[in-house]
Amino acid sequence: MKAFTSHSVLFLLLCGLSITSFGQNISNDDVLEKHGIFVNKDLDDIMLELDHQIKQFINSSDEPIQLVDSIISYSYTDAYDSVLSTMSVNDFNDLNQIVCITNYNYVQETSVWQYSSRYIKEYDVYGNMILSQFQNWSEDETAWVNSTKVIYEFGENDYYTLRQLWMWDIDLEQWYGYYYYAYEYNEYNEKTYEHKWTWSSDLFDWVNSYYINYEYCEFGQTFHEHWKWSVENNNWYGYLKSERFYNDSGYDTLFLTYSWDEDWVINWKYESIFNDEGNRIQTLMFSWNSET
Repeated sequence: MKAFTSHSVLFLLLCGLSITSFGQNISNDDVLEKHGIFVNKDLDDIMLELDHQIKQFINSSDEPIQLVDSIISYSYTDAYDSVLSTMSVNDFNDLNQIVCITNYNYVQETSVWQYSSRYIKEYDVYGNMILSQFQNWSEDETAWVNSTKVIYEFGENDYYTLRQLWMWDIDLEQWYGYYYYAYEYNEYNEKTYEHKWTWSSDLFDWVNSYYINYEYCEFGQTFHEHWKWSVENNNWYGYLKSERFYNDSGYDTLFLTYSWDEDWVINWKYESIFNDEGNRIQTLMFSWNSET
């Protein structure tokens, strides 16, 4: 039976993403980047999107994923010999979902397996993972010590509606937050709202970071409005806004960007022309003169 590893899945997915990127016509976002203006999409969003696509890829695979009780690895001592190195043991629930992965290191001197770390996982009634907690083994305390945990919530479309990352403070022996995201989607599973909080060590609570609103038409995204939180002034202020307009054929012929100066102020305009085949043949870039 052919078994897929997480690395092979990731490699295949990245290859597919690369092929898609090189095979499509350039967008207004590409034009923006060529002029040094980058569309705001942070790394966490990219990894979230990639994580979801990997999940879809695994679930849609025609071949069953091989679930094993344990995995043992060896390390080579020379070109012809190897010794035991690490082992991972999986525990499953009644639905054949992994609820705990326990990792061991092999101690050569005593010829015994020693605890190393473990992952604890929980799921909702739909099979979505809602908790992933990582712990390390403490030799001094002979006990498991918390490290990190991620909490998830899902909507009806099987997309994240909440993600929280928590870290363990060894000295205080309690959890503290690292990031917190909330999302909303429309009936077509398009993201319409994103809100991020960060952790305040002074307040020992979540504080606002930013939120983004999105709007769409049948051809794609039409509106993007990004707001950030001012800790000093205790209020929201505009960070980035854009509007995208399409012709009857679905080509984005007009793109407007705005900056913030106590209110939204138009900044750049991009007008594009397409040929009958849908290829972009011209883009005109305008900057707004607020004085005239």
